[in-house]
Amino acid sequence: MSTTPEFTELADQIVATFDELQRAIEPLKRTAEELPSDSDACQPILSAVQDLGALAPEVKESVDEVVKGKVWIGVVGHYSHGKSSLLNALLQQPDAPELLPTGDGVVTGLVSRIEFSARRNSHGFRMLRGRESTDLAEDDYRARVAGRSDLTGIYAFDLELATRDLAARELWESMDRKGIALFDTPGLGGPYFNDANQVSQWMREFMLLVVCIRADAISAEVSANLTPFLRDAPKKLLPVFTFWDRWRESPDFAGISDEERARARARELLEARFPLLAEQSHRASFVSARNYRLKTEPSSKDSKLISAGWNIDAFRNTLFQEVDPSILGRGRKLTPFEAHRAGRLHKRLRESLSQIETSKGRVEAVLSKSGSVIPDGGNAEDALEAVKDRLFREYDRLASEIEEAIYPLGQEAGKGLTMLQATEEMKRTSAQLGTDFKRQLGRVAKRELDSKFVREIERDLDKSPLSRDKSDRLRDEVRQACRDFVSGTEDIDLSRAFKPPSAIVILTEGFFQTVKMMISIAQNPHAWQTIIIIGAFILLGPILLALSTLVSNVSETAGAVLKVISFVMPFIGLVSFAFLFQSERARAKEAALAAYRKDLRSGNSRDSMRKRIEEAAEDEWANLGDRVRRVIDAMNSGGGDVQSTLRRAQRDLRGIGDKLRELSTLAERLMRAIN
Repeated sequence: MSTTPEFTELADQIVATFDELQRAIEPLKRTAEELPSDSDACQPILSAVQDLGALAPEVKESVDEVVKGKVWIGVVGHYSHGKSSLLNALLQQPDAPELLPTGDGVVTGLVSRIEFSARRNSHGFRMLRGRESTDLAEDDYRARVAGRSDLTGIYAFDLELATRDLAARELWESMDRKGIALFDTPGLGGPYFNDANQVSQWMREFMLLVVCIRADAISAEVSANLTPFLRDAPKKLLPVFTFWDRWRESPDFAGISDEERARARARELLEARFPLLAEQSHRASFVSARNYRLKTEPSSKDSKLISAGWNIDAFRNTLFQEVDPSILGRGRKLTPFEAHRAGRLHKRLRESLSQIETSKGRVEAVLSKSGSVIPDGGNAEDALEAVKDRLFREYDRLASEIEEAIYPLGQEAGKGLTMLQATEEMKRTSAQLGTDFKRQLGRVAKRELDSKFVREIERDLDKSPLSRDKSDRLRDEVRQACRDFVSGTEDIDLSRAFKPPSAIVILTEGFFQTVKMMISIAQNPHAWQTIIIIGAFILLGPILLALSTLVSNVSETAGAVLKVISFVMPFIGLVSFAFLFQSERARAKEAALAAYRKDLRSGNSRDSMRKRIEEAAEDEWANLGDRVRRVIDAMNSGGGDVQSTLRRAQRDLRGIGDKLRELSTLAERLMRAIN
């Protein structure tokens, strides 16, 4: 790309692609609007998308400003160094009134931005106050720019000059076509100059800088005022020695009478005292701007000192070469200004792409992060399981305490306590332990739920993309479920923890032991002999009683003796029989006690009691689990909707990325064209 039409076409493509980029961002903005606006988890996404959406038009406007905005030629210099006079000489016909006020001392108080229009029939003047632009009459403009009227709130003046009324109109028409304008700054070092930062900012915006230096003031003092600002100036600088008709009045030119030697001396002084202008000294122009309107012709002896038109034509030609070499027959190649505009556009384009890429990257980061951290309730369920494990350890502890308390009581059965008494005492002890345990269990349950489960599920809800109202409702539901669980835990029936030994089992065991004893007796022949003898004793009583009646008829004494013996013999038999079965009866009792203790242990082991406690609490756990599951399901349902929205946002971002790549390609083409 070397011609102006090609540059214009590429610039138009860049602007059009920025328009497409803005349109590509709209779907992302609409997708983001589907996210809950009052969700804390979604706020980073909404914020990042809003920032990207707000940045796009700003960047587009910034690029448009370079493509369609003005390219500025700055005119700077120490105050009263002929800047405004130089501009009047450039612009006006010799017989036309001055556009810019001139005079001795400080005249230019504020910035004047001078644009050109081939479409206007007359000049236009405006003053800028804040965002307001107000039309001015020409005389009013001159009064204000010179500081002779109120300047409160005014920061600049805009002039739009009709090229038909200007000298060398083809130059200004060319500048109009290319969007080039002049920028007349307040005199540096003057009383109106009070913002060095603003001047430095202007310097960076200028594509070409015309530096005015009085022929009789090429001094270190003036250099000290100019040099700090020239450091921020563009590479292209045009030094102009104004008041050149007064060079003889300066002691720097003492002993010089020839104008050519004077010009050489001026360049030497420029190189020595203005180091930032040294490389441009060969391009310096010499203008008698102060006296360009004089009607008198220079005298013959001064004809070598001041060339035709007081050297304004020579400077104007220099400016022509910078603005439009084609006017001088140099072809249709890009002018330095057009190349500079292209370079500025490339720089602005790269800056804009960097800004948008950064903003897009932030959107991608928050989308990725939000997608990966949307909770599924797994952590909350794990926390609830941890609480359950903790409370089950408490159940195990209660079972252990009951076990330690009832076993000694079981050992007392058959000794100091009957089995029935021992059983009742064990019931009472286990019930008291259960009552104490439930109070402590409620405190443990509340502490564990609050410190683990509730904290975890609230953390999940904080990350969840649910609306704040729904998230708050779920929080309240979780807290209420935990309160109900704690209350239910304190009311669970722990009487089932202790299982009394079964009376049926004990009686059955005694019966079987008796039967076993009878069988063992039946199997012992000596035992039968003993039983026969004992039976004889028992049966002998009635026999002797009958004999005593018969004997009494013979001898009353013998009959009485036999009668007494008849009563004693059965008693002796019964006592003998009782002694016979005494040892077997003790073994039967021990067998019943053994059955009692065995049933006590088998039915009240630590594991079995813990299971019965867990069964007693099962309904409370089931109720809590169901309510927690509903909360997690609601959270997952909202998260699933958001996940779908996030996936669409990712697709929208890919469309934005395509446009950014197109712009990057255009930036590369622009760079190749510049080089």
